[in-house]
Amino acid sequence: MTRRSCLVAERGSLPKPFARPTLTFLRRKAAAATAALSWGDPRDSGVAIGPVISHDSRIRLDELIARARGIGSVIHSPHLTVPSGDAPFVAPMIVTDVNPSSEIVQEESFGPIAVVQTAESWEQALGLCNAVRQGLVAALFSTSVEKQNEFIDRAEA
Repeated sequence: MTRRSCLVAERGSLPKPFARPTLTFLRRKAAAATAALSWGDPRDSGVAIGPVISHDSRIRLDELIARARGIGSVIHSPHLTVPSGDAPFVAPMIVTDVNPSSEIVQEESFGPIAVVQTAESWEQALGLCNAVRQGLVAALFSTSVEKQNEFIDRAEA
C-alpha cells in the first residue's frame, strides 16, 4: 500500500515589482500543467488530482472562496469545471489581492488553494510570513545568503 502525505505551501509573498509578471507566469504554467493532469481516485497510479476529504469539506472550501471573493480577493483557476460524479472535487486555484487579516490568509484551507500576497519590502514580507495564526513551515527562495540567514533567524513557522 502506498502512503501519501500532504505538506503544501498555502501562502506565498512576492516582491511588488515582480508580482504581476510572476503571477502571469504562474497562471499560464498552472493552466498548462493541470490541463495535462488526470482527475480521479488518488489510489490509482495515473491520477494526479484527487477529491478533497469529504462533501462537507468541498462545501466549506466553496464558501471560503465565496467569502474571499466577496471582500475583494481575486480567484484565478485554470479549471472552470471539475469532474462530475459523487467525488468532492475542487479545482486548484490561486487567490490574490487578499487582506492579510482575512480568513483565506489566516486559516488553513485544507484544499488546493494557494494564496499569493504582494510585499512592498523585505520587512513587510517577513511580517506577512509571521502574521498568521497557522503555519507549520516557511520557505524562502533567494540567492542571497544574507537574506536566507535572516529568514532562518526571524521566520516564526
